[in-house]
Amino acid sequence: MDPIERTRTPDVSRHIAAPVRPAFGDLAGRLGEEIAAPLSAALERVMTLSAAGGLHQGTLGALREDIERVRRVGIMVQQLGRFAAGHVRQIPEPLDLTQMLRDALRQRARESEARGIEIRQLLAPAGAIADASLVFSLLQALLDWCFECSRSRIDFRIETRPWPVQARLLASFAWRDEDRVDSTVRASFEAGDDKDTGPLDSMAWQLLMQIADTLGLQLERELSPWMATVQLEFPPGDNDLAPRLDDALGDEAGHAPERPLHSRPPAGSHVLVVASRRELRNLARESLRRLGLMLDFADSTDAAREFCSHAMPHAVVYEAALGGMEALRKRLLAELPSLVFIRLAEEGHSFEVSRTGNVEIATVGRDAIVTSLPAALSYELGRVV
Repeated sequence: MDPIERTRTPDVSRHIAAPVRPAFGDLAGRLGEEIAAPLSAALERVMTLSAAGGLHQGTLGALREDIERVRRVGIMVQQLGRFAAGHVRQIPEPLDLTQMLRDALRQRARESEARGIEIRQLLAPAGAIADASLVFSLLQALLDWCFECSRSRIDFRIETRPWPVQARLLASFAWRDEDRVDSTVRASFEAGDDKDTGPLDSMAWQLLMQIADTLGLQLERELSPWMATVQLEFPPGDNDLAPRLDDALGDEAGHAPERPLHSRPPAGSHVLVVASRRELRNLARESLRRLGLMLDFADSTDAAREFCSHAMPHAVVYEAALGGMEALRKRLLAELPSLVFIRLAEEGHSFEVSRTGNVEIATVGRDAIVTSLPAALSYELGRVV
């Protein structure tokens, strides 16, 4: 039986409508609320740590989660500002939508496991003609929203209409525990007076709506007192992607295409910078700060290994001289082949891509970090979107 179909509740009233966009003032108020609440909780925990004179692992983990939430909201606001300013130039191209979703779920598997969320997939082969980086951002926003609202399980489904050929992506989850929905809650929901649905309209949802609108997708959200289903319908297009993907990637002789596939980096990508020297970390931070990335830093291979055990980034920029990084790189690539790595060499004035056997290694010289690292990271991220 279809895993999503099992969640259907035909005996309960549903709200199905085109999403209503809030006024700017309401959006700003929501932004203040979403930033202030976790920051207040973080401050309280810091004060508790200070008074206790120790670092309890559970408290420290909760503090990290609160700060992470604030940072994600900040990144979302940056992206919304970019869309509002009209700084989006789309380059439509043939995409394997099913593979992109699989890659996104795989990259964030540790996060879903840490949250105790079960992921179920029923993904038919489907393609779309769209801007790669925007679709990447769309999937990240969808996962952000589902992860923050889901109680325990998310069902993802991709299906294709035969004519006109049209891909449809659905995600369904329980946003409330069904056994806690009594007659009073149902009546309040059906009357439109349910005050607890606010978390479903978070900044992640606002960003999801904005990206879908920019891409020209049809977005619908269906709610019951405890279930939520979102549907994204892509414009009609030819689903036979193989010939055009081959053309985009180059011919059999290895000649490059006229322009690089996925020529812009996805905003909001997560990058881990690993360098033992503060000076090197600061150079990387300064060079990448305008890209709208989510940056984390580690000062050793062990710290990087520990970081990746909790959450996998999209890219790792690392100091070439650090011992153990090559072994870590191989191990992480075995787990997530799409993970991007860029070495920071002690000497050099440029960005180079060398090949050892079947392995390509991207390297930026120490004197080229400020000028070349953003372009190198953009190029490497764009190749695997």
